[in-house]
Amino acid sequence: MARLCSVLSEVDRLLPKGADLRAQVQVPPSALGLEGGVWVRVPRELPGGGLRHRRVEVPGEPGDRLLLHLPDGLPDGAILRLGARGAAAEGERPGDLLVKVEVREGALDGTWIGAASAPLVPGRVNALVWAAVALGLALLGVALWAGR
Repeated sequence: MARLCSVLSEVDRLLPKGADLRAQVQVPPSALGLEGGVWVRVPRELPGGGLRHRRVEVPGEPGDRLLLHLPDGLPDGAILRLGARGAAAEGERPGDLLVKVEVREGALDGTWIGAASAPLVPGRVNALVWAAVALGLALLGVALWAGR
């Protein structure tokens, strides 16, 4: 059996750890177990250690949104620990981002559910389909444009 190891090098372990940050999100029960996950709003700056810190962002994620993959049966109030997604300053390794998930009916208000784009007619027409929830209404949009 292969032995598990840490992704942090011994040098990284010697660096001080940045602040752990905490966020709270609400999702509906239907968001649990979605294969593609669910986008939730998490501010870029969060309190931690008595100060406000900018959280570590992953390339490709919209700045104030975070993609969470929530398993079926996740209990209301569960806290997810996203390693190395908290605060980091020069000479520190990132802290963790602790996300408390509240499972509530109708909780996606203001949440970006997802988007996909693809060539409708290759080389000629492209399409973007998106979905979001705002003011209690489910929104679906389609954009078409010419070109590559």
